[in-house]
Amino acid sequence: MLKIFIPLSITVLLCLGTVYSWSIFRKPLEKLLNVGATDSLLPFTMLLVVFAILMPITGFYINRFDTRLITGVGGLITAVGYILSSFGGNIPTLTITYGVIAGMGVGIAYGVPLAVVAKWFPDKKGLAVGATVIGFGLSPLITAPLAKFLIDAFGVKQTFVILGIAFAAIITAIAVDKVVRTSV
Repeated sequence: MLKIFIPLSITVLLCLGTVYSWSIFRKPLEKLLNVGATDSLLPFTMLLVVFAILMPITGFYINRFDTRLITGVGGLITAVGYILSSFGGNIPTLTITYGVIAGMGVGIAYGVPLAVVAKWFPDKKGLAVGATVIGFGLSPLITAPLAKFLIDAFGVKQTFVILGIAFAAIITAIAVDKVVRTSV
C-alpha cells in the first residue's frame, strides 16, 4: 500500500513541473502576440516568484489541513491558471493567468507530495523525498515534447486548455483517492 505514495506523488509533480517547459510555449506566444523574448519570459518569471513565495507559506499549513484538500486546491488553481492563459491576448494578462494564478497553484501543491512521502517513509525519508522530487525536475522531458506536439496540432492557446483540463483531472483524482487520505 505504501509503495503507491511515491508514484502518485511523482505524477503530481510531473504535472506541476510542466512549468519548466515554458520555452516550448515562448516562441509560439512571441509570434502570436508579436513580442520579443524579454517580454515572453515575464509570465514564467512571475510564476517562479509566486511559486517560491507560496512554498514556505503552504508548508505552514500542511500539518494543519488535510493533504488531499491542499493538493486538490493547488491542482485546481494550477489548472485554472492554464485554462485562463488560453484567453491571454497580451503579456500582462498571461503574467496574471500563468504567472500569478498557475504559480499560486504550483506553490500550494508542490510541498504536499514531499511531506506525504516523508511521513510514510520515516526510515528512508531522504530517499523517498528524493525519488519524489524527480517528478518535478524530469517533467520537461515528458511534458516539453507533449506540449510541442499539442502546440503544433492545436495551437498554443488550445494547448493551455488541454493541459489545464488534464492537470485538473489527474491531480484531483490523485488528491481524492482513498490512498492519499492522510494528514501529515
